[in-house]
Amino acid sequence: MTRGFYKGREGKVTSVYRRRWVIYIDRLQKEKINGQSVNIGIPASKVAITKIKIDKDRKAALERKGKKDSGKKVAESEVAAAQ
Repeated sequence: MTRGFYKGREGKVTSVYRRRWVIYIDRLQKEKINGQSVNIGIPASKVAITKIKIDKDRKAALERKGKKDSGKKVAESEVAAAQ
């Protein structure tokens, strides 16, 4: 967490609620009046991801995307150098 009441806390992202732009982090819970514990939704803009878990499929997709982008950057830089 970078800002807010839970600033400085760390934990794993357990789930993402994309419709509400909220993530749920492990060990960030509050206790209700009846004693039941509930996960707290944290706005994604207040969180900094420090370590990402990448499986082989995601890694392959990122490499494919990186090769496409790197080709564009090389072409743009060659055009700028030619001018």
